[in-house]
Amino acid sequence: MNKSKSVTADTLGGHVYTSSAARWQEQRCLVGLVAAAYRAVNSLPPTIAMNHDEQARNRSSRWSPDTAHYGIDVQNTVQRVIEAKPEDERGELWAAWEALLKDDTKLGNAEQKLIRLLAGPFFTKKLHPRLYFRSNRYAHRRPR
Repeated sequence: MNKSKSVTADTLGGHVYTSSAARWQEQRCLVGLVAAAYRAVNSLPPTIAMNHDEQARNRSSRWSPDTAHYGIDVQNTVQRVIEAKPEDERGELWAAWEALLKDDTKLGNAEQKLIRLLAGPFFTKKLHPRLYFRSNRYAHRRPR
């Protein structure tokens, strides 16, 4: 008998994976990047002093409409995913989100479950920081 690996198409990006480990790594990476960017956005000061050094990189590190929109989009996505779950699971999932924001490297069952729940919506809403903050910032938004 010839045993072959079953190949399944994943909803996360339409990639074809030969193992659930590859799918898990991509989901964990995406949620980790979004959580890190959300944490960075929330730590930005609303104003910044002017730098007169011409050699310094011209990179804005202050609160702006773009960073505000990103923070709101991430928060709304997390809230929709968690609020769709039964009442008894919501507290545990909110605690798992807070743990992910603290950059905990230990992932418990709740954190793993939340990563699996958030990966799809984060991908479909293009909340990956590189996609979201590209030059055509609002191309990912659908007209309402």
